[in-house]
Amino acid sequence: KIVQQGGCAAVAPFVEADALTLAKDQYGCRVLQRMIEVGWGNDVSWDVKGCLDHQFGNYIIQHLLSYGRPDVKDFIFSAVAEL
Repeated sequence: KIVQQGGCAAVAPFVEADALTLAKDQYGCRVLQRMIEVGWGNDVSWDVKGCLDHQFGNYIIQHLLSYGRPDVKDFIFSAVAEL
């Protein structure tokens, strides 16, 4: 609810520092998914391979493909093509 009520900006600086760690956490990935749904995460340098290979991190990549900007989607597709 905090994310939906505009609280994303308040927690974003704390989340950005540990985005990859949160992406690989059962509860952290849920927080990131909600933030991605409201437009956050497009300017984060995601470790695509590291997230795809992780049981929770892969949900972040899926969410970025669903909600991310076209340039983020292109970045993900390029990273996957290099695997």
